[in-house]
Amino acid sequence: MLIGYARVSTQDQTLDLQSDALQKAGCTKIFTDTANGAKAERTGLQEALAFVEQRWSFQATTPS
Repeated sequence: MLIGYARVSTQDQTLDLQSDALQKAGCTKIFTDTANGAKAERTGLQEALAFVEQRWSFQATTPS
């Protein structure tokens, strides 16, 4: 499953182009945010990360 995330900075902007591009790339689940500023709360991003954490595992090896 491919997960997508799109964000715009203002309510005047649209997520349409980003959402279309993510769908064409094969994303079956897309999370979005409309947030202004670097410190804005990004609920969609947090939901995307939580979604991935619940369904996927990550494994790393110790570098030699």
